[in-house]
This record gives sequence, C-alpha cells and structure tokens, in this order.
Amino acid sequence: MRIEVNGVRLFFDVEGAKLVPDGKVMRHPAHPGKLILSSTSAAMHRYVERSVQLFQDKGGPELGAMARHALGTGFDSNEFAMGWLKAAMPFYNTKPASDPDASSRTILNIAAMMYVLGPGGESSTFDFLTALANIQCPTLVLGGEEDPMTPIEAQADIAAAIPSQLVQFERVPNTGHGPYRDAPLVYDTMRKFILA
Repeated sequence: MRIEVNGVRLFFDVEGAKLVPDGKVMRHPAHPGKLILSSTSAAMHRYVERSVQLFQDKGGPELGAMARHALGTGFDSNEFAMGWLKAAMPFYNTKPASDPDASSRTILNIAAMMYVLGPGGESSTFDFLTALANIQCPTLVLGGEEDPMTPIEAQADIAAAIPSQLVQFERVPNTGHGPYRDAPLVYDTMRKFILA
C-alpha cells in the first residue's frame, strides 16, 4: 500500500505481500520516503521448516503436515487452499480477531493466491534478501514473535540486511501475524515512525 504523509511517500508491506508488490522497492530503492515491513518475508522458502514447527506446536501434527504441504509443495488445488485457510488461520494470531466479521468483508483472490502459493509459485522462488542492502529510506520492520506464517527469524533477517542506520526493528512479544492485531499499541509505534 502506498500513502503520502506530510509530503513523504510511505510504502507499507503487510503480511507477506512480497516486499511491496513484486519487489518494487528493490527495483526503485530511492522511490519511497519511508517503508514499513510487517509480517513479511524476503525469501519465504528459507523459513519453511520453522513455519512447519510453529504450526505443529500450535495446532498439532496434522496442522504441521498441512503446513509442510502448503509451504513446501504449495497449494496444489483450490480445495487444499481453502482447507489450509480454514485450519491454519486460527493459529496465525495469539488472540481472537477483534472484529469477528472481518473475514466476511474479505475478498479472496484464489487465482492470485494460487499464483504465489501454488506449486513452483513465487513464494518458493523469490529472494530479495541481498537486495535489501539497497534500501535508501528509513524502514520500520515489525514482527510478531509468535507468527507461524512469517516467523520472527524472517523479520530479523530482513532487519539485518537493511543498512543499520536506516532500520528500526520491533520484535513484538506475544503477537502473531500482523502484530498490531494482537497488540494495538503497535499502531503507536507505526504512527511515531511515520511522523518522525
């Protein structure tokens, strides 16, 4: 998502959206004025085993096996994709959704999901980790320590790859995917970063 605040272009990559669609920031590192990366990954395939373990710890061996299939093989059918979402989504966060009707307002693009998460899809091939060194703007990296989909290790690696004078890394304890969902005070961190 791109917004402008006080004349500064701000890019917000949320929840595994592949570092602002398809690496736009990597291709045009001088374009954003600021960047927020939340619950994302520069190389999802590097964290499959960690994600599998986290899903298994949270939901048992059956969910662990589904995670291995989803993140290793990929979503090989619409039925599997929908089954994965139904089984795994309750474990993405540490608290129930504050808005239980939010999912009813969600528009799910199955074709896009299959393109990214299907067998041989972009999630198994993209790797922007080394390109992060080219970022030229202040960057806030947010990660939930209990996030099974994009583990905190993915956020730590992103933060370590960005020039240290430009990065602010916030590990948010007791939170999952999109840490602001489990800890609304994270919005204050984001607001301060944007307005600084």
